[in-house]
Amino acid sequence: MHSLLWELRDVDLAGEVGSTLLREAAVAGHAEIVEQLLWSGANPNRSRSSGVEPVSWLAEHGAWNVLLRVLPTHTHPSLPTVPEQSLRAALHLARAWLTVDPEQELCRRLDAVGDPATVVDRDRMPAWLDGGPMAVRVRVRTGDGRQDQVWAAHRAVVTLLEEKLGILTPCDELAERAMHSADRDSWDAAQAYTTIVQRAERDAEVFDWLAARLAHPTTKERLFAAEIVYGLSFDQRPFGARALDALAARLRNEPDPTVLDNLIGAFAEYSIRARPGTHLLEILPHAHHSDPSVRARVAMELICVTGSRRDSTLPAPARPPQPVLITTLIELAEDLVPETRTAALGTLANAYLNTAQVHAVLTAHLTDPHPPARILAAVGLALRNDLRGREALRRMEADPVTAVIAREWFAELDRTLARQPPPPQH
Repeated sequence: MHSLLWELRDVDLAGEVGSTLLREAAVAGHAEIVEQLLWSGANPNRSRSSGVEPVSWLAEHGAWNVLLRVLPTHTHPSLPTVPEQSLRAALHLARAWLTVDPEQELCRRLDAVGDPATVVDRDRMPAWLDGGPMAVRVRVRTGDGRQDQVWAAHRAVVTLLEEKLGILTPCDELAERAMHSADRDSWDAAQAYTTIVQRAERDAEVFDWLAARLAHPTTKERLFAAEIVYGLSFDQRPFGARALDALAARLRNEPDPTVLDNLIGAFAEYSIRARPGTHLLEILPHAHHSDPSVRARVAMELICVTGSRRDSTLPAPARPPQPVLITTLIELAEDLVPETRTAALGTLANAYLNTAQVHAVLTAHLTDPHPPARILAAVGLALRNDLRGREALRRMEADPVTAVIAREWFAELDRTLARQPPPPQH
């Protein structure tokens, strides 16, 4: 596409050529190419020969990923704005798909219901060329060669268009759209997530809705809310005190490990801003959870207490961490599950802890059978100017299995150690 645009650099893409290219890119679901065409002058408001406006075609076909490029979050004077009338027409068309089965509706529109010669293909497609949330593309081809397709993401399209039009859809309805399919990574879920996050950042009632949802009797409802609250815990961190109260209550009672993982992460992130000097004692009971991912989460979040030599946003704590926290990390560093053990070693490696006990733990894991654990143990020693760390990394650099990651860590160590010396260590 880059080469094609270069060849067309003298062509006015605001005309028919641009419209044709936009249509082809949209039919293929190539959102990035659509964006390049828009920046090159293609007009998203130019009706096709059939009289259908591009935004209406995209809405009817469930092309949420392309609509995101056509209706960017931040306007730019170089990009044309889609008129409100066009947005409302597109919304009306997209809503009509919420009550029908995509395959059956395509067959009906092609007058191919019950025709044995009709072929239906379904494939899962990412939103972007490099991945992202997924949607099912439904293609119907009739025996005489006619065909049509939609992406089963009309709920995402409706939510996006409502947002652009300033329509405040109830959060319960947004959550229902997100969980319409069993795929947590769907386009429908991604757009509902984004819309609720943006509203919760500024609206206390929406945040209270999320907090109440954390205690919902259905696991998938709690998980949806927990993932949003975890997402909110970064950056702005709205309503910190309310969040911590709600999270602390659920930490004690949440039975599902995936929900609990998100709750622990959110609790730690909110705590380091709303409660300076926190020791995160509330998450320690879960260091003995039966699910290794929960134990790993506890290990990772304790970096908020120990500080990180590699992360300037996590400076050395003003006071030494409580002994129980260090003991917990050392116990988790001996976990039988490699991923959990590695998480704990990662926290210990980066922490502002320089005791003989920590050195002993890191040294012992220089021979860990799990390569990521070995590497982090070596990094931890190197960060403490222990020559055994760099020696171990050099050995791993000579091993084809660990060579690439060892070289990357050498570069990272040089950057970290080149910075100003860290504050006094405990």
